[in-house]
Amino acid sequence: MKFIISRASDFIESEDVKPCKESIKIPGKKDIFERNWLIEINSIQELINFIDTYGRIIIDKEKKIPFEIPYEIIIYDDWVE
Repeated sequence: MKFIISRASDFIESEDVKPCKESIKIPGKKDIFERNWLIEINSIQELINFIDTYGRIIIDKEKKIPFEIPYEIIIYDDWVE
């Protein structure tokens, strides 16, 4: 399953800074106020391995993203309101 991926600490995303090493740039996305990276996680074990590597995460439904990728994983490495 594909997810938008971001970091809580990256309020305004830099086009060149990947949120994690597994992330892939979404082709054609250049808006710094939108999420521009995706990741594919296909099993609970892959999700657990991701959490073991990057720490706490938030999984949320992203309303601004096209419906083909409706869910977002946020690496919770900073405080989020």
